[in-house]
Amino acid sequence: MAKHKFTYSEKYAVWETHGYCCYWCGDPLEIQQTTVDHVIPEHLEEKEDELNWVKEHYALPKEFEVNAFENWVPSHSNCNSRKSITLYKPSPAFIAILDSIIKKGSIARKKFESITKAKDRDKVIGKIMIDLEDGKITKDDLIALLGTTNEKVPDISEDVDGKLHIRVSNRWKVVNTMDNDLAMVSDGRMAGITPTNENPHISWSCPNCGSYGPWNGVMCMNCGMKSDPFD
Repeated sequence: MAKHKFTYSEKYAVWETHGYCCYWCGDPLEIQQTTVDHVIPEHLEEKEDELNWVKEHYALPKEFEVNAFENWVPSHSNCNSRKSITLYKPSPAFIAILDSIIKKGSIARKKFESITKAKDRDKVIGKIMIDLEDGKITKDDLIALLGTTNEKVPDISEDVDGKLHIRVSNRWKVVNTMDNDLAMVSDGRMAGITPTNENPHISWSCPNCGSYGPWNGVMCMNCGMKSDPFD
């Protein structure tokens, strides 16, 4: 069975979770020096009977996996080599060490997931920035896109200062109140009007996204659909 090939994100998550030190010698460890070692030897992954025996005698959970954050620790390459496939005896001290590593495994996994999400986000942002630089898209294109993105609208009205009932998403802030139970709201880039009474007429509800605008003329600023709320 081929050895698990660690990604940089996995290695970084393990290294950071365990305090930037080699787990076996305790010395500081730079990320570029880091290897990831299996506390329970990796070769047991393909030996089901032996692995089940280890789980039983080392008080490991049934769902324990050899290639998982709950079994990985950061190590110098020479420390990793010295340990090799050694499986230490199931003493109370070693079982306590395994329990600690398992608990830290969930922390490492969360770090890994966070790194992965950030990396995916940065790839998208990077592509957008390149396209902006190359003139394939413009800032106006992005603004128009954001302006037509549907947002979840609260199911109940929001009471503002105990007087106004605003039925648009929290993105919109009241900038001015108007006669006839209306308010001007803005998100800092765009503005529109929305009803403020407790039971607005159904015509104010956008047939596309269900929000009460805000409306700028006949356009719902929440989703971009054109429909006259005064009809």
